Parts: sequence; C-alpha cells; structure tokens
Amino acid sequence: MIGLYRTCIVAYLAALAWAWWRLPEQIPVRFDDDGEPTQWRSLAFVVTVFVVIGLLAVAAVEVLLRKLPARADRLGLPHHGYWTRAENLPGFRSKVRDDVAFVGAAMLLLLVALVHQGVRAVEATRVTLGSGGTIAVLAFAMAVLIRLTWMFTSRYRPPRRS
Repeated sequence: MIGLYRTCIVAYLAALAWAWWRLPEQIPVRFDDDGEPTQWRSLAFVVTVFVVIGLLAVAAVEVLLRKLPARADRLGLPHHGYWTRAENLPGFRSKVRDDVAFVGAAMLLLLVALVHQGVRAVEATRVTLGSGGTIAVLAFAMAVLIRLTWMFTSRYRPPRRS
C-alpha cells in the first residue's frame, strides 16, 4: 500500500504539471448554484494553492506513517489485547501503516480528480463546474467508508485457531 501511496504522489504532481500547461491565465474558482463561475483567479494562484494543499496532505500522511505505527499499541482498534502482544505487534504496525497509506492514496487521488475536473470545466465550451467534482468527493467518501468498515469488522479480527 505504501507503493500505491507513493505512486499517487507522483500522479498528483503530474496532474499539477498537466494542469499548468492546459489552463488559461484566469481560472474560475467559485461557482454559483447553477455551476456558473462567479470568481476568477490567476493560474499561478490556483496552482500554488493546489501545491500547498498537496504538501499539507503529504506532510500529514508522512507524519502519521512515521509516528502512528510506532504507537499502534495505544490505538483503540478492535481486539486490542490480541494485537498488542509482543508477537503480534509487528503485524499490527504493518496493518496500521497500510491503512494510513490507503487514506493518503485516496486523498491524493481525490486531489488528482479535482484538478482534472477543474481543467475539464475550463476547457468546456461553456465554463461550468459540472458534476465531476461531486462524484469525486462521493467516491472518496465511499472508498474511505468501505475501508473503515472492513477495518473495524474483519481486518483487525484475530486469525482463527485451527
């Protein structure tokens, strides 16, 4: 999962570079209820904002990847007693690291989708936000919700003894 997360970092940087070359000098940044633009900003401003958002997201995930697995025994996850035994702790830490990396990858993919949707909105014959951003946010929310449900219902269940 760490590999997927790192790949998503590269994908986000590639999306920003692609957007830089595709977007005009003025970009709509606010839309009304009908999806019509009501506020515009410069390309440099918009890309800078997305770079800062990406840096903050990656910094947060990197901190969690380094700190959280080391403190996994303090997390209130299911079957805590089983996972905090010395022989199970390495596997528990690995699971926690993978779960953090999944959330980081999902966040970055959401940002890639939003950058892509922004470029599509500006390149359309009629500049409008469309439903792509909403779909991306809903897909992100569903993916994280499904992952959390899986984590708390079966991922951290101790293996059955034969």
